[in-house]
This record gives sequence, C-alpha cells and structure tokens, in this order.
Amino acid sequence: METMRSTWTDERMDDLARRIDSGFERVHAEFRALRTELHSDIGGLRGELHSDIGGLRGEVHSEMGALRGEMNARFERVDARFDSMQRTMFGMMATIVVGFLVTNL
Repeated sequence: METMRSTWTDERMDDLARRIDSGFERVHAEFRALRTELHSDIGGLRGELHSDIGGLRGEVHSEMGALRGEMNARFERVDARFDSMQRTMFGMMATIVVGFLVTNL
C-alpha cells in the first residue's frame, strides 16, 4: 500500500478527479437527453391514447344506442303480446260469465 501512495502525486489525483467529473458530466448529459426523449415519447403516447379512447367512447356510445333501440322494440312486442293475452282472457271470462248466467236463469 505504501508504494502505491508514493506514486500518486497531487497532479495525478487532480487528473483522476477531472476524469471522474468529466465522466459524470457525460452521464448527466445522457440522462438529460434520455429524460427529454422519454418526455416527448410519453406525450405522444398520451395523445394517441386520448384519441383512441375518444374513438372507443364514440363506438360504445353508438353501440349502446343501437342496443337500446333493439331492446325497446323487443319490449314493445312483449307488451303487445301481453295486451293481446289480456284481451283474450277478458273475452274468455266474459263468455264464461254469460254462459253461466244463461244456464242458471
């Protein structure tokens, strides 16, 4: 250990410190460039996602409107069938009552 210390002069230590500082400056510059690139890429992705989600919302909205229309039409048909059944049942009941009255009078 003592022999290594004797070969490390102040100039060599200063040179090593400058090289280390220079290396860290390059690393910081690369990080700044990477951060800028990531920021722009993320901004682009946000824009794409926003437009895609807007398109999906429109599609879902139109599909839901079509589904509502279809369901309403089917419910109207079911209501019409219930109305028809009620009329038939009322007619049958009236026939039974009239028949009962005619036979018992």
